[in-house]
Amino acid sequence: MKRKLRGLAALLAAVMVMGVLSGGCYAKSTSVKHIGYRTTPTMKVIKIKWKKQKKISFYRLYRLDVTGWNEGKNGSPTMDQYKRIAKLSGKRKSYKDRKVKPGHSYAYQIEGYRKSNGKAKLVCTTYLKDYYQEDNIGLSRPWLLNTGDGEFYTNSPRCLYLYYDVYTGVQPKDAVVYRKEDAGAYRKISVKWEKKRHGPGSTFWDNTVRPGHTYTYKLKSTVKKGKKRYYSAFTNEVIIPAVNFAGEFNVKCLTPAGKTDTFLIQLTSKANNGVMTLAEYKDEEGTLDNGYSVTSGKESQSYPMRLVGYSWDNKVWQGMPSKGVPLKSGQTIYLKCKMEGASPYFGGTTATVSEINLMDPSVKYDGPGAGDSILHIDLCKGTGRVHMNFD
Repeated sequence: MKRKLRGLAALLAAVMVMGVLSGGCYAKSTSVKHIGYRTTPTMKVIKIKWKKQKKISFYRLYRLDVTGWNEGKNGSPTMDQYKRIAKLSGKRKSYKDRKVKPGHSYAYQIEGYRKSNGKAKLVCTTYLKDYYQEDNIGLSRPWLLNTGDGEFYTNSPRCLYLYYDVYTGVQPKDAVVYRKEDAGAYRKISVKWEKKRHGPGSTFWDNTVRPGHTYTYKLKSTVKKGKKRYYSAFTNEVIIPAVNFAGEFNVKCLTPAGKTDTFLIQLTSKANNGVMTLAEYKDEEGTLDNGYSVTSGKESQSYPMRLVGYSWDNKVWQGMPSKGVPLKSGQTIYLKCKMEGASPYFGGTTATVSEINLMDPSVKYDGPGAGDSILHIDLCKGTGRVHMNFD
């Protein structure tokens, strides 16, 4: 059951509903109580169920088709947008809605009335201003996510991790996974599942990938009812390159230490790295996020820094294009780096610490992770490492 919430009021509303489902009514005002309800979808009907209330003469049940509802644009539906679909005895506590269409999502509201002196008074309602919940018949389209891309990453050149979930509709029991390699055709594949049951909220991994290739995934969820098997629509596609989660590089400083603000470095990408794109970049205010830090003896300095040129052979040099220069696994590139201001360059092995940090968008790494890219170069150790900062 998918629940759409907005702001703090929505969060409080959700807490109220959770309490309602386990412990009864909560006062919306001094005279009208708030109650919660649950929906249970099947392949053909949606069953609405609520906790029976005391001294209710009759209920009115309302429905709204919220297919494609844009909550960000339109907000939560108002009560006058719902249409009444049934009047039920006060003894009832459930209803089966059979007049629903496949592929449509519905929200419901219930009002309880008590008759007194010939007049009906509203005493109980499910309606909340900033909250509604929706459901649908049949299998919903699942969501597919790259789940090996976070702080505790698991993706590697030989194994990729994914996760799928379903929020509304009939809950599936299994899923069928399809994959294509690079620009090839989709094929159904077998994967390894984290749990024995392959229902919503399941993580799986593919350990049949080949390093250096890019894989695109999608899946269908499935459930068997009686003798018939049902399948959902395909999920969204998820593209993951089977490369190093963090790219590693061999680095060589080519400029002798001295009084200069421009220096050259040689950067070689190691095996199974993803493509790293390097570019000169200044933001709109002309400031730089990139930096060069050095320590020589007791003197320590940090400088803004940018890339101003590149070469593939250290002979023919070009300026950094706005779209950047892609560096592939196994390739070597030569970079011209310039510190902002005429400051001395210590570099090479003459400094205790000599480091370069390049930040997105000066560097972009096409890895199996998520977030902005960060390249760290240690000129003293002759190493470099690029990763995608999940935070």
